[in-house]
Amino acid sequence: RRHGRRHRRHRRHGRRHRRHRRHDAIEDTVDATEEDAVDTVDTTEEDAVDTADTVEEDAADTVDAIEDTVDAIEDTVDTVDATEEDAVDTVDTTEEDAVDTADTVEDAVGTVEDIDTIDS
Repeated sequence: RRHGRRHRRHRRHGRRHRRHRRHDAIEDTVDATEEDAVDTVDTTEEDAVDTADTVEEDAADTVDAIEDTVDAIEDTVDTVDATEEDAVDTVDTTEEDAVDTADTVEDAVGTVEDIDTIDS
């Protein structure tokens, strides 16, 4: 009889012990899953921040490139304007010089005619 009671007690203790071991294994699995989830969230957050930083830097670089292009276009427009003004000035000067030359030729012809009149 004693042997039977002790046997049942040990058997019950074994079940309890196995139950605790299974419970511990489940808790270990839950803990590992929680840690993996936290690591995944942390990694995802870091990746999102890195991506946002990269996008922001790329956008700033694009804005800088656009501003450089606008500056280059403005410089080209200024050069074209200056060239156009120089061309207009050159045409005006050439026109004035031509008129002055024509006046000089006219004066010379008048002088020659006066000399011819005096000589005759």
